[in-house]
Amino acid sequence: MLRNSVAFGLWQQRKQFCADLNAIYSAATETEAKFNLELFAEKWDKQYLSISKFWRNHWTNIIPFFAFPSEIRLLCRLDHQS
Repeated sequence: MLRNSVAFGLWQQRKQFCADLNAIYSAATETEAKFNLELFAEKWDKQYLSISKFWRNHWTNIIPFFAFPSEIRLLCRLDHQS
């Protein structure tokens, strides 16, 4: 999800763009993640409408991730960064 989303972002905006995406997938709960997705959409949909649509279309595949403890989710993120 992240790699596909970041591929759409402009290089000059990548730092802020990635920080806003990070707020979605690093949220403590599904509710918080959904709220952060809405904030992302408000900010970026004028330029990148397809990204928030992409996340919404795959939301049922994303939400099981939030059932895991935050320690395990952090390890998954760290493993994918290397």
